Amino acid sequence: SLELGGKSPQVVLNDVVDLDAAASTIAWGIFYNSGQTCNAGSRVIVQEEIKDALFEKLKGFVNSFRWGHPLDPTTQMGPVVSLKQRDRINSYLEQVGKNGESFVFGGKQPSGNDCNFEPTLISGVSHDSKLAQEEIFGPVIVAEIAKNEAHALELANGTEYGLAASVWSGNIAKAHNFARQLRAGTVWINTFDMSDVITPFGGFKNSGSGRDKSLHALDAYSALKTTWVDLN
Repeated sequence: SLELGGKSPQVVLNDVVDLDAAASTIAWGIFYNSGQTCNAGSRVIVQEEIKDALFEKLKGFVNSFRWGHPLDPTTQMGPVVSLKQRDRINSYLEQVGKNGESFVFGGKQPSGNDCNFEPTLISGVSHDSKLAQEEIFGPVIVAEIAKNEAHALELANGTEYGLAASVWSGNIAKAHNFARQLRAGTVWINTFDMSDVITPFGGFKNSGSGRDKSLHALDAYSALKTTWVDLN
């Protein structure tokens, strides 16, 4: 199988019940491993009515993060993998402000031999911008504001990727209906990044083909064969 990355949306509808739980889970969904995971929730799509409240919750949560050495068991966030990757992330941060974007928090660009990024949230992002469309692979989350649920779905599905997604709602029936329409290989409802070896993992669209884990992973090691017999 091929797993080719993602730009996973975390969709927060305005009937979400526990905004604290949503904020902490969304934060871990992107800032875990400094954003260097294929299915990192690197986009937050939130309805207009609750965006300010969500941003404040996210800011409060990341302020409690403990930075440190990766081998220190108390460390919650460490550096990115290399200077090359640091410079790549910096190239995206340099775009902020050119088309109305702004930092809600974070945004400091490390220099010298420093590869430690602040957790960063960018708002005012245009949907067709590189910030919203390309995989940054760092502790950077971009926010897109949805006018309504239909618009949220359009934004969520509006990239070339389809590895993972989440939806937050207090209405479980609505959430399931929304999840069915998300073009992603894994969808979480009111959580993010839950996993088990018995469940398949893989993507739609340019996020890859085939599945890892579960019995479906065996398909990559198998070949279908057809045998015809003439019984006349």
